[in-house]
Amino acid sequence: MRKERSDSIWVVYEGYSEGYMLKYFEENSKVKLNSRFCSGGTAESIVITAIKHSDRDGKIYAFFDEDFEQKAARITNETFKSLAKRWEVNVADLKKCPYKNLQNQNVNNRNPILVVSNPNSIDGLILRMLGMSHESLNKKTEQLKKDLDSFINRCELTEKDIEEVHRIDEKITKYKLQRDNSIENEIYFKSKIEDCDRKKSRMFFAAPNA
Repeated sequence: MRKERSDSIWVVYEGYSEGYMLKYFEENSKVKLNSRFCSGGTAESIVITAIKHSDRDGKIYAFFDEDFEQKAARITNETFKSLAKRWEVNVADLKKCPYKNLQNQNVNNRNPILVVSNPNSIDGLILRMLGMSHESLNKKTEQLKKDLDSFINRCELTEKDIEEVHRIDEKITKYKLQRDNSIENEIYFKSKIEDCDRKKSRMFFAAPNA
């Protein structure tokens, strides 16, 4: 039986993990998800894209990681001005605010609505949703990824999914051998391995008891 959709939202995001999580939410709710994937995006590009879509009907969400604040491509003064105009707030208040607290300035919940994953990244946010306290989480992004991978790998898969994981693992092994024997194609095989890893992550994320 087809699910009725009671609401529709737009989400701008940049990571595959965000995409898996949003897809899971859509499949288990009555919300219709319209997404804009900004591959390799920055806080700046994600917020700009969300602002451009802010006149659409419904809510517009901009999804990015807390650690973007520590990276080179930060939100620019011009983008802060555009955001302040949308929210009808003082731009100076936005510019001095940590990224994870920016949405607190949006007192009237105007578009775009910022969702800043913390601690540090989407991995930290998902771990918090799985019941881990903010205080107990390692604040380094790489450790958060390992903690989440450890949790996901404990999820039970169907026999069909297990067979698919084995096939993917065999491909990864093959690509790694080809990569090691073909330095000039290293980037190509690296992308193939990353694609296989993403397929595995997507399967574990959709596991019945995940």
